[in-house]
Amino acid sequence: MLVNSTLPFALDSVATGAGPRYAVVDEVTWDFGDGSPVAHGWQVSHRYASPAPVRVRCTVTNNLFCSTTAELFPFGPTATAAEHPPGTAVAVFPNPSATGAFTVRGALGATYAVVDATGRTVAAGTATGPETVIDLSAHATGVYALRLTWPDGRLRTRRLVRW
Repeated sequence: MLVNSTLPFALDSVATGAGPRYAVVDEVTWDFGDGSPVAHGWQVSHRYASPAPVRVRCTVTNNLFCSTTAELFPFGPTATAAEHPPGTAVAVFPNPSATGAFTVRGALGATYAVVDATGRTVAAGTATGPETVIDLSAHATGVYALRLTWPDGRLRTRRLVRW
């Protein structure tokens, strides 16, 4: 993260557990992790004044007063070093995907979890070969986070876009 840089944050797609007939997203709140006031809205920007590592949290509340919080990607020098250790090249393709099928290469032995914008896990498993296919065709279009964790503690995060 660069000091005095402005980063955009957006929530593209949200599904609620209460079902589309009765529940709609009422509020989206962003906590930027640096002590600044929270922001509200689907698309926001934030200027960071310090290079300290932070974790961004997004809270989504629906009209039935149900809410969920998703912890997004860590930002900052320390978080970046832990999140992207050397020698862990991971490729995800196609990305974006129109069909919802993503091929992950370079994740042999890692466990994976795919979470939607509300923080709900929609797919999980273990990469048992040189390429692993993750199928999100049954899920809504939008942005998902793929978290890969190896037994030795290495961690990688990738954004998946289903359109």
